[in-house]
Amino acid sequence: MTKNRKRAFIILAAGIVIAIISVLVTGIKGENGSGNRFERNEFGEGEKEISVIAVSSLGEEEILYSLGERQLSESEVEAILPEFLSFMEKAVLGENDSSEQVYKPLNFMEEADGYPFNVYWSWEPRNYIDSKGNIKEEVKEEICVMLTADIEYGDFMYSHTFPIVLVPQSYTPAEEWRRELEDALFWADASNPTDKYILLPEEVKGQAVNWKMQQENKGIKIAGFCVLAAMVFFFADSVEEKERAKKRIQYIRKEYPEFVLKCSMLIGSGMTLRQVFERLAKAYIKDKKKERPLYEEVLICVRELENGVAEREVYERFGRRCGIRETQKFGNLMSRNLRKGSEGLKGALREEAVEAMELHKEQIKKQGETAGTKLLFPMLILLLIVMVIIMVPAFGTFSI
Repeated sequence: MTKNRKRAFIILAAGIVIAIISVLVTGIKGENGSGNRFERNEFGEGEKEISVIAVSSLGEEEILYSLGERQLSESEVEAILPEFLSFMEKAVLGENDSSEQVYKPLNFMEEADGYPFNVYWSWEPRNYIDSKGNIKEEVKEEICVMLTADIEYGDFMYSHTFPIVLVPQSYTPAEEWRRELEDALFWADASNPTDKYILLPEEVKGQAVNWKMQQENKGIKIAGFCVLAAMVFFFADSVEEKERAKKRIQYIRKEYPEFVLKCSMLIGSGMTLRQVFERLAKAYIKDKKKERPLYEEVLICVRELENGVAEREVYERFGRRCGIRETQKFGNLMSRNLRKGSEGLKGALREEAVEAMELHKEQIKKQGETAGTKLLFPMLILLLIVMVIIMVPAFGTFSI
């Protein structure tokens, strides 16, 4: 027997022995399991995928299951709450240095890494700050705003209120000077809108100013176009994949206001949320002409409900899978109302529908301002044409 054959037999024998030992040791236990007892991951470690075999008089059935991580007890939650409150009061300030001098956007975080809580914000008075934390208008004097954070984790709820002070924004000397120059440009432009040329002031705030137009280096611009074209060709597959993901998000955002409105109307007619999802799924399957990402996720929810997944978990997964903030908020809203009951759900959905429609209007305005390319190949062709149009006269009139 040759050496290679001996090695082959040794390896084969070792494999058989390892397989037998693995079967004998593992049985139907699974990782960190014994009989019908399995260990969860600790909080923060995520779900654990386990494979179990149910043995009965009806035979054996193998099941793949996502075992949820261990939830914190009420005493554990109360123990970390003071630390989270201190962290939250600092994090909400964003780039502001102090709660007593706030002039930059706030960070209305909904969750934080390392903490189990979901946070929902409100504030009084409401007319100075929008839902994204931006300060709506320039503040002329100090204004006290009371922020309220509704903190939730499972059945645990806690409301925390604390003040911040909005102050007029301060500028460095360089920023103030830039504002003065921008104002000078604006008034020079607005003073004679019918003239072919505008006359810029020779003096701004007592400072002599010489104005000159920034000159473009077309050779560098052409080189930049060449580099960009090379990168597009090189990463074509990656660009197409990102474009598909981007379009999926756009379709979901576009369909979301209609989806929330339908849910609001159907729940208002007396249907449960589960019945609403089943009805929307049936209507989508019946009239399906093309794939609609949001309703595909609704179909997944219905299948999960039929397979016995907890209803609360289904709606939270739905919000996360869709991949936008609005659906995550919707999933959390539905999950909370399963615990609290349907009281107030109709009004909450109507408010969500109105907010979604306003957001949709803003998205339409943004889409009108930027003309996006729909197909990668036409974009490449147009890019090559533009490069030829620019390069031919450039090489003829400039020395590069």
